[in-house]
Amino acid sequence: MKDLFIGLGKISFGNYLLLSLISLAPLIHIFIIKTELNPLRIFLTFIGILFAITLFFSRVYARGKE
Repeated sequence: MKDLFIGLGKISFGNYLLLSLISLAPLIHIFIIKTELNPLRIFLTFIGILFAITLFFSRVYARGKE
């Protein structure tokens, strides 16, 4: 599992930024575009937030192991 986090943390900053924006796209639709909520959109938002948090902590963990 630690190899997965180190591998995710070592991606370039451009890819990290792109993946973070993609994972947080449902939040943009909810708060800025004001789309209505349904169970699928709530689920996708939850998964996107978990992925963004995983990316962040992977980057911190990989930088600490250098």
